[in-house]
Amino acid sequence: MFAKRWVMRFLEKTMAYSPSLIYSKIEGIQSIPGPKVEGWLISVGGTPRTIMYIPSFHI
Repeated sequence: MFAKRWVMRFLEKTMAYSPSLIYSKIEGIQSIPGPKVEGWLISVGGTPRTIMYIPSFHI
């Protein structure tokens, strides 16, 4: 049990300071009444717990 908690804490801290990654560009999205749009699918470094507790100047 101790090892599992230690590993999870380590992963959370490591992911909190990892850079964002661009996964892909999304094109050709269109709703029925609206225009075509495009965008980027970007990952955010961190887990929900670490994002809630890191200072805003790190984001």
